Amino acid sequence: MSEAEKNRLIAWHRELAAAHQRLRRALWLARDVLEAEDTVSARADIRLYCHGFCVALTGHHVREDIGLFPELVARHP
Repeated sequence: MSEAEKNRLIAWHRELAAAHQRLRRALWLARDVLEAEDTVSARADIRLYCHGFCVALTGHHVREDIGLFPELVARHP
């Protein structure tokens, strides 16, 4: 494996780890909203957080399907 390939895999690893951390933070925010005393506001907030989380998760999986997984299959059938 070339140095460029190693660097690319390291970059992918870092990006995936960062994406997973962002998704975890979104879940933590949603859970915090559920514990809020203002339930009307909490319901609106939780819908917003959940929608954002789903959009981020879908984008994350699409990027994996398009870029990461085909590359892994090509290198390690």
